[in-house]
Amino acid sequence: MSTAYAISLTGLRGVPVRVEAQLGTGLVQTTIVGLADTALRESKERLRSALQSCQVPSLNRRLTINLSPASLPKTGSGFDLSIAAAVLSVRGLVDPELLPGTVFAAELGLDGTVRPIPGILAHAWSAQDQGFRRIVVAEESRAEADQVQGIEVIGCRHLSQLVQAFQPGGAGWDQFCPPPAVAADPVPGALADEDVDLNEVRGQPAARWAALVAAVGGHHLLLHGEAGSGKTLLAERIGTLLPPLDSHDALVLGAMRSATSSGGTLDRRAPNQIAGPNTTVPALLGGGPRLVRPGLISLAHGGVLVLNEAPEFPRRVLDALRGPLDNGEVTIRRTGGVVTFPAQFQLVLTANPCGCGPRCHCTPSQRHRYRQRLSGPLLDRIDIQWEMNQPTLTELERDQPISSAEAQQQVAAARARGRARWSTWPLNAHVPGRFLRTEGSIPDSFLRVLELTVSRGNLSLRGADRILRLAWSIADLAGHQRPTAEDLSSAMTLRLDHPWGRS
Repeated sequence: MSTAYAISLTGLRGVPVRVEAQLGTGLVQTTIVGLADTALRESKERLRSALQSCQVPSLNRRLTINLSPASLPKTGSGFDLSIAAAVLSVRGLVDPELLPGTVFAAELGLDGTVRPIPGILAHAWSAQDQGFRRIVVAEESRAEADQVQGIEVIGCRHLSQLVQAFQPGGAGWDQFCPPPAVAADPVPGALADEDVDLNEVRGQPAARWAALVAAVGGHHLLLHGEAGSGKTLLAERIGTLLPPLDSHDALVLGAMRSATSSGGTLDRRAPNQIAGPNTTVPALLGGGPRLVRPGLISLAHGGVLVLNEAPEFPRRVLDALRGPLDNGEVTIRRTGGVVTFPAQFQLVLTANPCGCGPRCHCTPSQRHRYRQRLSGPLLDRIDIQWEMNQPTLTELERDQPISSAEAQQQVAAARARGRARWSTWPLNAHVPGRFLRTEGSIPDSFLRVLELTVSRGNLSLRGADRILRLAWSIADLAGHQRPTAEDLSSAMTLRLDHPWGRS
């Protein structure tokens, strides 16, 4: 019996799979066992044709291939190369001593070409995390996999390369060329999108300040008001205010991007995902009929998710956000198991007062029904609700907004103050309310004001905690050691003075 190794991905979590090949007597056939799906069971036909293209004679014995652990469902064609390595080894065509410590992750073509598979960055990351020394991938995937530190990456174009390298007297791994140089990370101050800039939002200094506070603390934001006031313009530029991701978050995000396409890159710029009313629940949360892929909320991890015209979204789509907003992750349940993706994002909503546009013909009751499309539980999770009106020509001419680069520096400095204070929580929005009320250096007089507001029914307990978090973000932005009375008053304004649904 010979053994090779592959990785089975469940979300971003990779489980090592032992691919065991054994020859036996009996009817000449190839059998794959171990909860393999249809695409994986068909690999025996791809393997047979690929071996013939390498001038490997046909096998006239029974061949059994076991994928262990047998209880773990295995999907896709990414096991092809590992199966080929195990089969070549059991037939004496590959030195079995060269296989331990190596993961194979690629698909085989009928002509023996080695083809890339989705999620290769996650494969390489999982292999490195599980202690493997090297991973063999398609040549096209080499640069992507090589972004993971601590593991050797081998790029292979054709199955014949493995046969020639590992036959008796072959050069082994030394036959393969060294990996190409990895492109440098983006400049630490790089913006999320160089084509947009905060200084394009003119005549709205108060709204820009609210967006800046939201960026500092990772607070969720609702921008509402009349059509043409610049809501979408501002919302789509909030991502440019965020500092670069750290190495871990960049790797997590790159692995998820890799799972959704044929390539993934380690981009340290904060993501800025934008969705419209036609977005479905699977597109937002993630899913898929066979291979579960991350949705927009996961692809916005560490950055911003903008929902333009939020009231136009189906209620079930908006309400599906409530769990991820609370937990910072999304769990997708399928027959084959449970997949969890990270989803620690900043939600930004835009909304018109009604569905008419610039000229409204709605009755008060129609406007009320339109505003009811955003549920109370969802609105309670939004830290800042800010109303925007069309600026006058004078306001447009006199306004001199700062650029995204300048704003990003302010946000980075404010976040650094927060990290120095809360060593456990990276952002003010993540600090538990109980800790803020007992250890947060908030004056008792202000806490009593919050209690009175809650007792009158004008504020929920969740909303009170969000005001405290906002106060700290305002203080960090202003460079204060702790929230001042003015900071606390401004936090109340951001939360309560511009509510969605006000007549």
